[in-house]
This record gives sequence, structure tokens and C-alpha cells, in this order.
Amino acid sequence: MCPVYLYIWAVHHDGHMPDSTSRSGAFFAELRRRRVFRVAAFYGGIAFVIIQIIDGTFDLMGAPEWAGRIIVVLLGIGFPITMILAWVFDITPEGIVRTEGPSTGSGRQQTKPGTSNRALIAVTVAAIAFGIWGRWGDQGSTPGQIRSIAVIPLSNLMNDPEQDYFVDGMHEAIISKLSRIEALKVISRTSTLGYRNTRKRMPQIASELKVDAIVEGSVLKAANKVRITVQLISGLTDEHLWSGDYERDLDDILALQNEVATAIAEEIKITMTPGERTRLAESRKVSPEAHEHYLKGLHHWNRRTRDGFGLALEDFQASVDADPSYAPAYAGLALTYQLLGEYSIIPINESAPQVISLAEQALRLDPNLAEAHTALAAARVYYLHDWAGAEAGYEKAIELNPGYATAYQWLAELNATMGNYEKALANIDRAKSLDPLSNIIHVTRASALTFLGRHAEAIAQHEERIKLYPGIGQISFWYVRTLLQAGRFDAAVDLDLKILRQFTDSTGVASARLRKSYRQGGFESYAKEWISVMSENDWNYDAEWIWSVSWRQALAGSREATLASLERDLRDNSVTLSIINTFPEYEFLREEPRFQAIIREIGLEP
Repeated sequence: MCPVYLYIWAVHHDGHMPDSTSRSGAFFAELRRRRVFRVAAFYGGIAFVIIQIIDGTFDLMGAPEWAGRIIVVLLGIGFPITMILAWVFDITPEGIVRTEGPSTGSGRQQTKPGTSNRALIAVTVAAIAFGIWGRWGDQGSTPGQIRSIAVIPLSNLMNDPEQDYFVDGMHEAIISKLSRIEALKVISRTSTLGYRNTRKRMPQIASELKVDAIVEGSVLKAANKVRITVQLISGLTDEHLWSGDYERDLDDILALQNEVATAIAEEIKITMTPGERTRLAESRKVSPEAHEHYLKGLHHWNRRTRDGFGLALEDFQASVDADPSYAPAYAGLALTYQLLGEYSIIPINESAPQVISLAEQALRLDPNLAEAHTALAAARVYYLHDWAGAEAGYEKAIELNPGYATAYQWLAELNATMGNYEKALANIDRAKSLDPLSNIIHVTRASALTFLGRHAEAIAQHEERIKLYPGIGQISFWYVRTLLQAGRFDAAVDLDLKILRQFTDSTGVASARLRKSYRQGGFESYAKEWISVMSENDWNYDAEWIWSVSWRQALAGSREATLASLERDLRDNSVTLSIINTFPEYEFLREEPRFQAIIREIGLEP
């Protein structure tokens, strides 16, 4: 029943039916008496606020569009229901009561409406004002207030998948240029790659990456010309704040990259130091052939696979051959050799001298190349054991490129090696803020938390990584170790055996044998049996989930065997040496003269 019929019903039962000329005026007077107008205004104000909140926050929270539509429909359905209730009932000091019919001068005394009217009007006006501010008040969020951005993968307008490497290279170059500005947080390429061809709205991407704005764009290469189109989009409102088109010859592509990065930085009005402005303005011509090979090398290097590293070496070397003065190509070679040694694909004794030579050549050509400083610092860690020199090298790289997540990550690993766990956590947190979706950064952070004894947080960090990268991987070795440190031996063995079955023990025979050993003799028995299984099957020890023979032997408490393995690692410059001074698994060897000699040899003397 609508209010007009309720009114007719009410006056009929009260014995007062107005004549036709006064019926309309009497009806509106009755609406006022029953406070229907005030309730309608209040309902409208609150509904307005709710709709603006939906519009402004649901995208950021990743809520589906249908959820907002349902709420709007419910608000619409609720309006007539609220009007009917306002007509029939009234709120009095005695509580909710049924509204009396038109007054005849008898019955309950009506409450004085003046104060309640003013309060209701004030609340309604405040609600509407809040809604308007929530919807439009932040339109004043000008580009000058942007302090963090993400550059999502650029579109390939060539319609040729063979040119993806070129577009990816331009994407990485813009990120690298912008990340050199200390006052601006720029999300690393690793974390933005997942948004290639995304259908997500910009506010949702901005919320996931925790940035103020998004840069998107496209690349077109035709004949000897390259054209880049970029646009800046508000992460809060999805508003297009600015766009620009830039075109240059292929041999002037470095200047093109600098021009685009400078334009973005100036548009968001970020504060740059004179040195940062100078570095952004610097450019040189590079042969198109050298740059093409360099971009291909980056594409393969970013795959982080054995085959990818091999192809990266070929392309970086081709870039050097095409232009021997092109410093980034030497740095690319240095970083490739560094990971070949760190991943035990080739011995560090073979890879590290190449890293040092190539990084030093890159720095002779360009002393401000952060990637070269980073590669050289890594060689100081794993080959020269020059921990202070390595720390200075990473810090120099960060000074030159404050947005270089890899430098923060590798510095955090060095901090942990030197026992500076709080500093390690601070640096890896910075790396994570720049590259929030990086697999290895998640693992490194969990390791730092494990060193600090914060096992519950470390386990949660591992679980967060698994959500991003489902399945069992070699990197799960670190999760096994966290579980062991937390005393969760059953869970550690379960995960350890899953890794074993995936990478080596396809038949499951060895896994069954190891599980039986664990059930019968506990974890020490399990660790001893593991060494036997490895020896009998001649399985290699390169994979990260095994880490090293010495670590397994230390878990088994095998003093002589562990020392012998560590001495062999010292001869080979194994990456194991970077952990032995801080892993508590080796603590039982602390008083052994042979162990102390190893610690002194690698420069980690207590």
C-alpha cells in the first residue's frame, strides 16, 4: 500500500474524510506530520554516500561489478519500504509506536519537532557533503601528488610476436630510467609482467601493486623509426591524466627512452636532484644492431633458465661485437655469468673471473651503471669473499638506481651472511615494495624472518609465495628449512619428499625408503639415509633443494663428513660458503679448528 491509500484508510477510520478541494493539501500536511519527507531526505543522503563509496572503493578492493549493482538494487527496493514504515510508525521517547491518525485535539501529546528537525537536517546535509567529497573531493589529487607508479607492459603495435622482445626491452628501459629517481617508487618489471593484456581496471592494478598511478602505452617500429605512446592514469579514479607521443630514429633510441622517462617524471612533478636530471638527460647513439641484440639478451636473461642464459650470452656478446663501447651489453654479460655460477650451472671459479672482467669494462665505459656495480659486488661475495667491498658495491648501485630491487635483494642476502638480520629484513622489505610479486624476493624475506626466529611469519611468507606461484619448485628448499627451524619435522619431511619426487625420484622408491627411515629413527636418521640415497643413485647436487652435501651432512650430525665437504666447497668456491657462518645447522662444528680455518679463509672470522 502506498502512503496515499494509507492516508485514506487512516482518516476513514478516524472519521474525518476531507473534501475533494482540500484533499491534496491535507495529504501533504499529513506527510509532513508523519515526517515522511524528512525520512526520505535522510534515506536519500545515506544512499548517496553508499553509492559513492561503492564507486570509489570496490575497484580498489577487486570486488566484482555485480556486487555493486546488487547493493544499488537493494537501495532502490528499500526506498518505498522505508516510506511505508515512516508513514505507519514513529520514533518517540517511549520507543517505536504506531503513528496516530489526524489529530482531533485528543490523545497523546505530540513531541516538539524543532530540535529533531534540525538534527535530522544536519545529519542529512553532512551525509550528502561526505558523499560528494568522497566522489569528487579527491579530484584535486593532481599528478604532483603521485609518489609511486607502475609501468605495465607496453602493447606491440607491430602485430608481430617476433618483435615482443623489442617491446619488452622498451618497457624495461622506461622502468629502469624512472627507477633512478629516488623520490619516486617504481614497481619492478617482474611484478608488472603479469598485467600484460590484462582486463583488470586500473584502480584494481594500482591497489594490488600499491601505487598512485599507472603508466600504459604502446610501441611501433617501422623502417628506421620507433614511436612510443604513453599515458598516465590515476590509480584512484581511473582518470587519464596525461598522454604523449614520442618518435625517433632507431640509432637514437636511447635518447627516446630518456625523453619518455623525463616527460613522465616532469608530468607527475616529482622532485629530482641535479644528478638525476643529468643522468636522465644523458644519451648517446647506439647502432640499431647492438641495441636489438641487447634487448634480445635481456629477454632471454629474464627467463632465468639454463637455456635462457646460454642464449643471453650469445646476444649480449653479439651486442658487444656490434658496438664495443656499449656498456649495458658488458653488464648483461657480467650478470649472466654471475647467475651461471650462483646457480651452479658452471663452477664459480670459472664464472667469477668473467664477471669481474666484464663488469669492470662496463664501468670504464659508464661509471654510473648500477647493473655493473651489482654484478661486481656479487663476484666479491662469492669469489673474492670481500664482504665490505661487496656491501659498498651494492650500496653504490642503490645510490645510482634507488629503484633497483635486485640490488636491495642481493644486499639483504649479504647482510644475512654477515649476521645483520634486522638490516637484511629492512633491505628485503624495500626490495619487496619495489617488486611485490617476485618469487625469489618472497623467499629471501622468509629466510630473513627465519634467521630472526620469527617462524610463524616466515611460514606465512612462504605460503604467500605459493599462492602467487602454485606448485612445488626447487626454491621450496628454503621452506623446508624454515619448517625444520620451527620444529615442524613432519611437515618438513613431507615437503622435502615432494620436491625429491618431482625433480629426481620419479618412481617414488627412494621417497618411500626415506619416509620409513624417518618413522623409525627421527629426523637425524632421515638425514643420514638421504646422504646414502644420493650416493647410491649418483644424483647431482646442483639443484637448490639439495643446496649442498655439507648441509645435509650437518643435519645428520656427521662431523667428519661435513668438514670434508666444506673443505671441498672452499676449493670450489661453492655458494655454500656464504651460509655456514649463520646457519645454526653448522653450530656443532664451531669449536673445530678445521671449521675455524674455513671461516677465516673466507673472511667471516668472528
